[in-house]
Amino acid sequence: MPTQIMPFRCFFSMLPPNELKRQYHRPQTHAKAEFLVFALNHKTKSFILSDMKKWICALVLWGMGMVSTLDVSQAKQANEFYEYPTGSVSVSQVYELLNAHRASLRNCHKVYLDQIPGAFDSLVLEFTLNPSGRVIRFQNHEGSQAKQEGLACLKAIIKNLHFPQPEMGLATLRWSSDLDLISDEQSLKDQPLSRNSVRELHYLPQKLISANLEMYMPYYKQCLVSFKQVAQVQLSWQVESSGNITQFQANFEPYNESLAQCLAQVTEKQQYPSGFETSPATRIIRIK
Repeated sequence: MPTQIMPFRCFFSMLPPNELKRQYHRPQTHAKAEFLVFALNHKTKSFILSDMKKWICALVLWGMGMVSTLDVSQAKQANEFYEYPTGSVSVSQVYELLNAHRASLRNCHKVYLDQIPGAFDSLVLEFTLNPSGRVIRFQNHEGSQAKQEGLACLKAIIKNLHFPQPEMGLATLRWSSDLDLISDEQSLKDQPLSRNSVRELHYLPQKLISANLEMYMPYYKQCLVSFKQVAQVQLSWQVESSGNITQFQANFEPYNESLAQCLAQVTEKQQYPSGFETSPATRIIRIK
């Protein structure tokens, strides 16, 4: 008997036992989230779908009118901790933890510098902690292959550490190597880590950016309805510590300067709180 695949809403308690073999669900975002569960006939012993096959199945079901539109780009941008605010963590406790691993952390920098003899370059790594004190994200840094290897060395150490739990939200930290203050091999192990090596960063919560964007959505749509040949735009900008918006960019095809100016005017009208680190923002707007 051929495998039967049936779309269901995520009412797991209603599924008969032994029928659910594999599920796919899209994480909840500020927009509407659709959920799909692929339930298999109980006679099927195994059923494996690759990510590509899952999306193909979803598109087929959508074409049959069985499910609503899935926004692939938003699904990729969705984050398990999207709803969390910017919290805080004990920097002194983080310092003590990293200081206990100072020799290994400094060695990552040393190995990098050994590959660029006669030169010196700093090594800095930003990472974000979830409410349990586990690293969930590293900030991407550009650089040479040698530098990327040094950063990968740092990540391998830091991702396995259990940091103190942040208070009320996520915490972002920056570790800066103090190898320039080390005079010899013995100091590499014995000299305490510089207090300036650990800094907490407070970025503007992404949910706050999205909420602000939603309030201005009618005005974005007014810009777009005048250019019906453009169905999707990608916007990016930075929110400075003052709350002002800079480095706005609008990417879409076919490009139109008037539309870009209209979108920029709407974005620059938005107001954000001050006091946060310069925070990047990227959003996709579609006209359906």
